[in-house]
Amino acid sequence: LERQLSDLAGCPAKAAMARDLVSATRKMSRFKPPEMVLREILCMTWALLDEGFQPSQEGSAEMP
Repeated sequence: LERQLSDLAGCPAKAAMARDLVSATRKMSRFKPPEMVLREILCMTWALLDEGFQPSQEGSAEMP
């Protein structure tokens, strides 16, 4: 999943985000029903494919 999302992401910043998003989803998956895990995967895919979404290159953990 991580490799495919990175490939689809379209830019290096989004590709790097894919690793973290998949890791977070994997860690939280045991606390959620399968339906919600699938929803998380679909949402992260949508965000990574959204051409209007351009993550900041500086400190991705910082919020504006």
